[in-house]
Amino acid sequence: MAVAYVRTSGKQTCAGASSDTYTWSPTNPAVGNHVIAAAAMWDASVACTGINWSDNQSPNSYAEQIVDYEYTTNHDWINIASAKIATSSGTFTVTLAPQSATAPYIHWGLIEFSGIATSNWADRTGTYGAAPASATSTPVTATAENTTAAGVAIAIANLDLSDSDLNITGPSGYTNVYVEDDGNVPGGTLAYKIYSETETSSATWGHDAVATNYGRAAGIATYKAAAAAGRATKNTRSHPLGLASGRGFMIGGRA
Repeated sequence: MAVAYVRTSGKQTCAGASSDTYTWSPTNPAVGNHVIAAAAMWDASVACTGINWSDNQSPNSYAEQIVDYEYTTNHDWINIASAKIATSSGTFTVTLAPQSATAPYIHWGLIEFSGIATSNWADRTGTYGAAPASATSTPVTATAENTTAAGVAIAIANLDLSDSDLNITGPSGYTNVYVEDDGNVPGGTLAYKIYSETETSSATWGHDAVATNYGRAAGIATYKAAAAAGRATKNTRSHPLGLASGRGFMIGGRA
C-alpha cells in the first residue's frame, strides 16, 4: 500500500509561550491514518529537553523519533514525532508543550498521511548542526538506508541566521509544508517526500550566505509504508470446458 498525503496544518507559530495548539478543521484525521508532528525552536539561554505532544483523543499517543536534537551554541533545536490515529471524534486539538522551557519562538506543523505501516512504522533518522559563517546550504542525511523501499521522509530545518529574507530553496524532491524566510525569528522549513525506491533519505536546503550565523539545526525521519497483505496463490478455478485453468498465479488479498 502506498503512502499518500492527506493534509497539513500549515505553519504554526508561538512566541514566549509554554504551549501551543492546533484544532483540525473542517474534518478530523481519519482513524488508522498517521499524523507526523515536527517543530523547530530557538532559545538564546534555555535548553529544551524535548516536546510533549498530545491531543484530546484518548488513547492517541505521540512518540518522538528525534527527541530535541539541539545545536547548543545558541540552543537551536528540532523535534519530530508521530502518532497512529486510534480515536477521532468531535473537536480534535493537538497540543505542543516544550519541556523545561518557555520558548521565545517555535515554528511547527502537522501532516496527515494514509498508508503508513500500522506497527513499527518509524524507520531511520538523521540530524545536523553547525554554525559556520556565510554557509549557503544546510544538509541532513539519515544514518542508514531505509529498511523498506516505500515510505515517507519528513525533513525540518531551523535556520537561525541574521537575515530578514533568507531566500530558502529546496529541498529537491520534497513538498514544502511551510517556509519561514525570516532568519531573525528564526527561519526554517518543514517538508515531506514520498519515496518508492530504496534510498538513504537526505535533504538539503539552499539559502543566503549570512555572516552572522547563530546556528543551524536540521533533522530527517522516515516512516515505512504498509506492506501489501496479499501473497501469490495458484489459480485452480474450473475452466469453462471442465479443465483446471492453472495458467499462472493471482494475488490473493489486498492491503
